[in-house]
Amino acid sequence: MSLRHAFILVSALAFAGTALAQEPAPAKPCTDPACPVAKRGTAVITVADVTAKVQALEPKQQNALMSDPKQFNKMLENLLILRQIANEVDAAKVADDVVLQARLKMAYDEIVAVYRLDQIRAERVTADFERLAHEHYLTHMSEMKTPKQMTVRHLLIESRQLGEAAAKAKAEQLAKDLQGADQKRFSEVVMEISDDQSKTGNAGIFHLTEGTTEMDQEFLQGALALTEVGQISPPVHSQFGYHLIQLIELTPAKVVPFEQAKTAIVDKLRSESNRRVVTEYRTDLTIGTQLEFFPLNLEGLEYGEDAAATK
Repeated sequence: MSLRHAFILVSALAFAGTALAQEPAPAKPCTDPACPVAKRGTAVITVADVTAKVQALEPKQQNALMSDPKQFNKMLENLLILRQIANEVDAAKVADDVVLQARLKMAYDEIVAVYRLDQIRAERVTADFERLAHEHYLTHMSEMKTPKQMTVRHLLIESRQLGEAAAKAKAEQLAKDLQGADQKRFSEVVMEISDDQSKTGNAGIFHLTEGTTEMDQEFLQGALALTEVGQISPPVHSQFGYHLIQLIELTPAKVVPFEQAKTAIVDKLRSESNRRVVTEYRTDLTIGTQLEFFPLNLEGLEYGEDAAATK
């Protein structure tokens, strides 16, 4: 959405409950940076002001602002209020206030430094990211897939009370008894025998994703070894005891096609390149010039509660 389009939408609204006075529509829109967009008294917000405000936002924030007349209207109101407040300040006193001038200089430095870093990135980040993305895709194929996902039901024989040997023996006997059992039969035995107290809420069912770290890894590996729906594992040992695990549902891992992965890879590579050139540029600025400190000059610095008390 253009600034002109946004303002046409916004002009039908009200600023903080006050009707917006509108100038008669000119024959042609004024697009010069100095053209007014909104004004109240001596406070004027120009096309350049709005452009600067919008360009300071991230692309997603820009889109949200420019597509929502209420947000845009609120932004204009805030700009106007700030300018009205600033217009009331005595310019001569501002010029004479050394600390305030330093703060203004720091604000200037911050804005201009961002502008300069944008220039550096534009000058130095010139790679063919689509080609690099394809190379990255081919050399990182193991990362270019959706993980295997599965739903399982487990039966737990806890070893803390029975002891390791007895728990293992009981699990092995159950594995023999339940060999070939369907899901209905297995679920009935789970609800009857399993020592997992959470079975009353989840019926022994877990939803697992390959690679997760939030599950006991021995249990996870035992579940991932299952390949056919209905298959029951041999006893799987974990920190809790011995499990029999039945596979209920399986979604195999799938390789993500390059065209589907390309945008994310390009964004990743461009972001890494942007960070790298900025780091290199900052390093270059520290080389070849001597760093000097003058700590004694800070002895008269007042700050915190002491500074507040002198005001």
